[in-house]
Amino acid sequence: MVGTGIGWAIGWRLSFNAPVEWSTLSIGLVTGFFTGIGQWLVLRSHIRAAGWWPLASALGWGLGFFAGTQIAYLSGFVDALFGAMTGATVGATTGIFQLFVLAREKKATGWWILANLLAWPAALLAYRGGVIALGLLYGGLAGSLTGVALLWVLRKQM
Repeated sequence: MVGTGIGWAIGWRLSFNAPVEWSTLSIGLVTGFFTGIGQWLVLRSHIRAAGWWPLASALGWGLGFFAGTQIAYLSGFVDALFGAMTGATVGATTGIFQLFVLAREKKATGWWILANLLAWPAALLAYRGGVIALGLLYGGLAGSLTGVALLWVLRKQM
C-alpha cells in the first residue's frame, strides 16, 4: 500500500517532465518500481530471486499502464470502465513479469496472474488521473488481494 502510494505520487510528479505521449509510461514505471520495493521487503526472506521483483514490477506496471490507458482511451471508456480496462492490463502485464521471478523457485504460480487480473481492475475502478492520495487506496486494495494470493503460493510451496 505504502509503496504504491509513494510510487503513484512520485510518478505523477515526474510525468510532467516527460513528453505527453510517454507520461503514462513514466507513471507506470515509477509506481510499479515502488510497489515492487514494498513487496520485495516481504518476499526477500522467502524467495532467493526477489531482488528482481522491483524491476519486474516496474516493467509490468509501466507497460500495462501505458497500454491500458491507451486502449481505454481509444475505446471511449470513462470513469470505472477506464479504470477497469487499465487495471486489467496492468494486472496481466505485472502478473506475467512477476511470474518470471516466482517461477524460478515456486511451482503453483499460475494463480499469481489471476490474482493480479482480479486485484488491479478492482483497485483502479476509482481511477482518477492526478489524484495522488488515491495511490494509497489502489495499493491497499490490490495489495490485500494479491497479498492473500502470494501467501497462498508461498505456503503451498513450503
